[in-house]
Amino acid sequence: MSRAKTRSALAVILFGFLIPGALAADASWVLRPTQFPGPLTGVAYGVDRYVAVGCLVHVGSFQNTADRGIILASPNGTEWWPQPVAGDPMLAAVTFGHGTFIAVGKNGVILNSTNAMDWIQAVPGNGGHLYSVTPGTNNFVAVGYAGRLVYWTSEGGWRDAPKLSTRTLFRVCYGNGVFVAVGDYGTLLTSPDGKAWVARAVGTTSLLTGVAFGGGKFVVAGDRGTILTSPDGVTWTSQTSGVRHLLHKVAAWDGGYAVVGDTGVTLRSKDARTWTRTDLFPPFVALDVTYAAGTITTVGEFGKIYQAEAAKR
Repeated sequence: MSRAKTRSALAVILFGFLIPGALAADASWVLRPTQFPGPLTGVAYGVDRYVAVGCLVHVGSFQNTADRGIILASPNGTEWWPQPVAGDPMLAAVTFGHGTFIAVGKNGVILNSTNAMDWIQAVPGNGGHLYSVTPGTNNFVAVGYAGRLVYWTSEGGWRDAPKLSTRTLFRVCYGNGVFVAVGDYGTLLTSPDGKAWVARAVGTTSLLTGVAFGGGKFVVAGDRGTILTSPDGVTWTSQTSGVRHLLHKVAAWDGGYAVVGDTGVTLRSKDARTWTRTDLFPPFVALDVTYAAGTITTVGEFGKIYQAEAAKR
């Protein structure tokens, strides 16, 4: 897929319209029905429950518009219930930190909740889209369209940080005292506090869409099967994934790593160097992935959620 087509596909997935279809999991994944057409673009775990976010579309007798967000909550990832969405914004990502769920999305809207059920609109949607959010040691950082960088502190609330470029950023994570954000044309930025950022050379111009920290290292995923690893966010090493797909997101924990992407491709690794492929079938676009309590959970188009035991993948 060309870089232009890839960026267009991501725009449609994040804030657009997808046509639903039938899915079935392979032997290692279990489908968790949601009764929503999706797409679901983000998933997180905290306070003993899961939260998935995305948008609703018009499908058959299920009447809705492509400009309404959805939030689903679950105590175990098996059964999911819709939650009220303040202002009905389309949502791109969700995270949990400092006792709070934070969801971000279209036009820079930011929602928060301490229990996954009662959501408050902390920032109205009146700026550039936000595609990802993550907690730091004592703050939050969000990134998005045209290089937008936003940070939150308990003293000052949400504020924009100076941009380094207009290249869109699709994911941000925190680990080892460093924020790492990735995006278009091989863009990778680092920051100690979410306020001041530095661009890093990573040796690729591929679209980078996922980054996570775990097991003492950062892992980045992107277009054409790109996987990069780093212990500090500064020095990066290219790894062989064995695929040429667009890889959307990464989950990392002390025992391993999981990557999900287009056509249902999923990769697992214990060291982020040697990867094993297991696909979901029929193919669908897996848009986010998280790990909690021995279970990998992935969400994507058609409002589908799949789970797999980490030890069995």
